[in-house]
Amino acid sequence: RDFWMTAQEAKEYGIVDEVLIQRELAEKK
Repeated sequence: RDFWMTAQEAKEYGIVDEVLIQRELAEKK
């Protein structure tokens, strides 16, 4: 992730990352 993004794109990527992380944690339980 060494590329520049707009604030909107960065926020969208952050939301996606959080969703994927939460999904992985839920599946591991």
